[in-house]
Amino acid sequence: MPPIPPWLVEKRGLLISFALALITTFAVVSWMGQEQKKSIELAEKRFAQLQANSIDVVVAKANIPENKLITEDMVYAQSMPKDKVPPEAATSLLRVVDRVSTQPIKKDSLIMNTMLSWPTTQETTLAMKTPIGKRAIAIPVDNIASLVGMIKPGDYVDVITLIALPVIVDGKQSAQPATVPLFQNVPVLAVGSQIGGEVVARKRREDAGAPAKESAPLITMALTPEEANLLTFVQEQGKIRLVLRSPGDAKTIQTVQPASWETLLKHLYPDVDFSKPAVKEEPTVEVIRGFKKDTMPLIQKK
Repeated sequence: MPPIPPWLVEKRGLLISFALALITTFAVVSWMGQEQKKSIELAEKRFAQLQANSIDVVVAKANIPENKLITEDMVYAQSMPKDKVPPEAATSLLRVVDRVSTQPIKKDSLIMNTMLSWPTTQETTLAMKTPIGKRAIAIPVDNIASLVGMIKPGDYVDVITLIALPVIVDGKQSAQPATVPLFQNVPVLAVGSQIGGEVVARKRREDAGAPAKESAPLITMALTPEEANLLTFVQEQGKIRLVLRSPGDAKTIQTVQPASWETLLKHLYPDVDFSKPAVKEEPTVEVIRGFKKDTMPLIQKK
């Protein structure tokens, strides 16, 4: 075995120290790598737990008016715990964008699926919305008297008419004005040109810089062929009025009496019988005989 060089013997301690430092460095680097790996795994595990316990919801960026076509710049997604999300909340931007708001939506509020409807094209909706066995009939209605602007497609109305009814008085026929109920619980298909897809057409006109068209005073309803014929006849004889019904009121009253002067007076004065002619009082004169006073009829010469 060859002898160890003197310079190597002198630096043996230095070499041993360098070797120990190198081993220690590798050990520390390995330990740090393992700890970093554990930290990453723990973070990934916590993130997965958060994802499992949360869900994205759709929130309005600004106030959204009714009948507005919703675009991407009007909403954003936000994460919320699952236990705090209402069951009706929209959970995807794809289910909100390009849909129409059915009611005003406030800024920073959750968008519910019940607040949205799918836009439809105006060319096909009227035929598709007309129930089988019914006919779509449009009638001009007084804006003030028939709630135009407040009645919306999908509402239900009662139809009444103001017409002169033929009556027999003293053996002679005459006309008496009356308000007659025609139909009850009639579905409204369209108001003016608004059928449901009108918001889409309005949005396109606004994007093109064209003014939005105002709805004409026409209301389209669904009636049976016989009812449509009756309504057309009455429309030529008198005026049509609509009475808006509550969405939860689908009950039909079987007997509704026409309103006339007679029914009005009966309603105002139920204890007075206006059907009997008024009794004409005969003129009388008082006759005093002593302390006795009598009333005797006055005989008039014819």
